[in-house]
Amino acid sequence: MITDIRDYFRQVINEIDSDLKEHDDPVNSDNIADTIIQDSYFIRIGDLSSNRVDSTIDGEFSVSVEIYQNGYNKPIDNYDSAYCKAIDVQALAMKQSRIDQTGKLKSVESTGINTETIVTNDNLFKFTIQFTVRVGYYY
Repeated sequence: MITDIRDYFRQVINEIDSDLKEHDDPVNSDNIADTIIQDSYFIRIGDLSSNRVDSTIDGEFSVSVEIYQNGYNKPIDNYDSAYCKAIDVQALAMKQSRIDQTGKLKSVESTGINTETIVTNDNLFKFTIQFTVRVGYYY
């Protein structure tokens, strides 16, 4: 199930920008090397809450996708472009017809996009998209 969620977001991100490279630590984005952080992304699959519904379990995961973009010498243009990329990832991930094709996920909702500048580099931006992913499973 975790792999299904991660693969789903990988496919969405790849469709929006196939040049983005995934940081492959499963829980920590603080250790992305400065030499590879630009044009990278990180998928964090967080806490799970579950409820039993008849013979199935409905689970709800918190998931965040972090996208890193360098501003170079055009910080406003690159910030705007990366923010639009984050919005595109958010929208495509929430597309119900796409979710229905997975067979595993029930819904994907976004609780927002946070933006920040990375302290070590004035022109490196981080966009964090928060999601709630609902799945159904049996025990």
